[in-house]
Amino acid sequence: MVTQTDQILDFILRFPGRDDDEIARLLKISQRQTVNIVCRKLAERGRIRRAKGPSGKLANYPVTFNSRSAEGGVAKSAVIEPDTEVAVAPKPSRPPLTAEQLLRSGFKLSAQWRLSPQGILETDRKLPRDKGVYAFAKAGIAVYVGVATMGLRKRLYFYARPGVTQRTSLRLNAILKEELNNGASIAIYSACPPDLDWNGMPVSGIAGLEIGLIQAFRLPWNIRGV
Repeated sequence: MVTQTDQILDFILRFPGRDDDEIARLLKISQRQTVNIVCRKLAERGRIRRAKGPSGKLANYPVTFNSRSAEGGVAKSAVIEPDTEVAVAPKPSRPPLTAEQLLRSGFKLSAQWRLSPQGILETDRKLPRDKGVYAFAKAGIAVYVGVATMGLRKRLYFYARPGVTQRTSLRLNAILKEELNNGASIAIYSACPPDLDWNGMPVSGIAGLEIGLIQAFRLPWNIRGV
């Protein structure tokens, strides 16, 4: 199920610099205030950036989008979080990555995200301890890809119980809870490719796979990646 928040975020990623009124009009959302509330929440979560646009009105941008304001200044890119890699914005020209593609390529369905009766994020089964690459999929489409150098079980534990300095884990924890509360089903797929050798030099299989997927496919929750 695609939520109104998903629609607005997708529009901002594809058409940076639109103000709340333009988004409401173009997406045919009758209440402009609804767009304003959603955009402010997205900005608070670090998923978009709100800054003065060329018209002088507050506009919405992907976090890494550099835009010139009416005064001629250049807006700053997002600050890189300590537990992420270098920041990039998803490109709308990239195709989606389907769960079927993941399975065909060797990924396995490892678990489903769910909320406990106390509202705590958890998986419905234990994850492998191996190092690997994981993907979160909603409605059969991958929305996030990451690498677990510390092991899949341990890495995903931090999404359920993020530390106060783990901004990426905190961001994904909030997104996952919102999606689950809205009735979405979020599956976890994982793969553990072997390391390779290139002219006698070691190549990390898991790091290479994560980078390749982020570069090749549109993954809307990967607002920060390689």
